[in-house]
Amino acid sequence: MSGTRATFTLKKGAKVDEKALVAALKKKKLKFVGLTSRETGRAAAAYVAATPGLT
Repeated sequence: MSGTRATFTLKKGAKVDEKALVAALKKKKLKFVGLTSRETGRAAAAYVAATPGLT
């Protein structure tokens, strides 16, 4: 598998504005492939990647 994958953690009841997400990705010359949702347990750790040109 290759490519870029993004994971979002949302507050309970929050919803993703898919139209705004697609527009933001297009502006950065990225292609939106799909959006899935699932509930999971709390994360044990979080990492932030410095990605010049993407953030």
